[in-house]
Amino acid sequence: MEPRGTKTAAVWSHKTLLVFLLMYTSSTLAFGQLDYTQPTTDKMEHTRNTALTKNRRQPAPPALSKREVLAADHFFDHVMKCGRVPGMSVAVVKDGKTWTRGYGVKDLTTMEPVDSSTLFAIGSLTKAFTSALLGVALEKQDVQKVTWQTLLQDVLGDDFKLVYSLEKLVKIGDVLSHRTGLMAADILVAAGFPSGLDRGEFIRRLRYLPDWGPYGYGLHYNNWVYSLAGDVTSKLLEQPWKVLLKDYLLDPLGMHEAKVVWHDVNVTSPKMARPYQEILGVLEALDESLFNADQAEASGALATSADDMTRWMQFLLNKGVSAGGQRILDPKTLATIMTSHVSLTHTFDVPVEDVVKGYGFGWYTGSYRGKRKVLHTGEWFGYQASLQLFPDHHAAVYVAESGPGTAAGFDAINSISYYLADIALGYSPWVNETVACSLVEEARKANEREGKPKPELSNEELGDASDEFIVPVENAQRYTGTFGHPFFGEVEIAETANDLHTGLLFRFQRLEGFLLPVGDQRDLADLKTIDFIVQYTGKTEFYSYEFETAEYSELSFVTSRGGSDDKYDTLVLSAPWPQDDEKLTFERNVKYFD
Repeated sequence: MEPRGTKTAAVWSHKTLLVFLLMYTSSTLAFGQLDYTQPTTDKMEHTRNTALTKNRRQPAPPALSKREVLAADHFFDHVMKCGRVPGMSVAVVKDGKTWTRGYGVKDLTTMEPVDSSTLFAIGSLTKAFTSALLGVALEKQDVQKVTWQTLLQDVLGDDFKLVYSLEKLVKIGDVLSHRTGLMAADILVAAGFPSGLDRGEFIRRLRYLPDWGPYGYGLHYNNWVYSLAGDVTSKLLEQPWKVLLKDYLLDPLGMHEAKVVWHDVNVTSPKMARPYQEILGVLEALDESLFNADQAEASGALATSADDMTRWMQFLLNKGVSAGGQRILDPKTLATIMTSHVSLTHTFDVPVEDVVKGYGFGWYTGSYRGKRKVLHTGEWFGYQASLQLFPDHHAAVYVAESGPGTAAGFDAINSISYYLADIALGYSPWVNETVACSLVEEARKANEREGKPKPELSNEELGDASDEFIVPVENAQRYTGTFGHPFFGEVEIAETANDLHTGLLFRFQRLEGFLLPVGDQRDLADLKTIDFIVQYTGKTEFYSYEFETAEYSELSFVTSRGGSDDKYDTLVLSAPWPQDDEKLTFERNVKYFD
């Protein structure tokens, strides 16, 4: 959910169109870049050997031959090692036959191996479930009153509003194809929303979400707006999205292991592969509270297993019919969902043809080796996933991993996806161990080259025994206080001090850290704009370390008056990934809840 995605992400995110679309360019990944020069640890080596030995005891299912499985095992082990992937789940469907396997471990503490029933969060792969479920709801109407072209407001009610009266223009199909033109605000995947915000109030507050570009002008990925497809479904079938998902899709398909994260299962559950983020060469377990996606569940909160994903892929390849023969969705409805509604053009830099040409309703469309392909990727902090369908050849490939949540991790997934796609389509794979690990290494280097240039700080960072950064700030009282926005929430700035200096603390819902001044502020007392960067700490400290050489969050204070005694009126915050040019604006003394 895609945050964008993080090269860890948020998220799902959009780490947006870029995160999901440009999978082989570092500029498309929403989460940071790490130092990967350290050799693989003995613990990770033991992890892989133990898990692979246990998982290889079972005979291979028929979608891959025994020879292909042995070669794949060797290839995957090598790619996981250079990509520093703790756990991985894979599934292949070919002509109705399936193959599933787990690699690595669920938890680096317990060392329990991943198997084909282990759950991985799939991030934005959830979007295709939501569009299919909405298709079911549209088909179940006694009278076809609501269609893909129905205005969102006609379903959600007259009280539903958007900026610049866009509620008079935005249709259901616009939501599913990311054509609303509204700001993505992906940093909120990491920050979360203020506690006490219910779904109805969230929908009401969408009127305060700023625009990013013109309505209908291309694709601008948006998790928050896409989630409204779940609310439309709930209105039509008069049940919560989570209940409808189970009753109308998961259960009929036999996907009994799939769960909604936070609502049905936590990432620390023994059923789940625990998510990890690499920080300075070490895989660190992520805090489970980061995976509360209450306001975007329909966009990216599903967790599922390799076994269950084969049932989903068979349903899609069978044009709406389950593996057991039950018709769930009309083939025309599914075709509409998987047809491009937004034109895109991107050619991947690989030795064979691979082109993305458009976006449908929760799916990218394109071609690979001249064959029609429908695909999507997903990421949610440490989790990253990819699903590729080749409908005309009745083949599909799914890969998910539980870390490291980086650009290199995504290239590990991409390499394995290409490898399996070639096997499923009857080709000798063009990607081998050397090529795959070269792509992984290039992703690391490219991210360092293409990240934002880090500004010169006012002072060297000063740390106390707990590694908290306190950098001296002139006239600190000018910055302190609460800055709010009716959709984004509240940012709190407070003074902190050690024996030498007074500095500034930053808190934005789940995000917290210290402010590091840019430039020599002793000479800037009368300026109307003062710039800082955020040194993140706590459960999201990986943002600062992950992006140490390439990326950071900018934060600016703005006043309309000037003068050293005046407090700053406005705070402007950017996300900690360079592909996101959005800036969130907060005003002093604006309270989220009155």
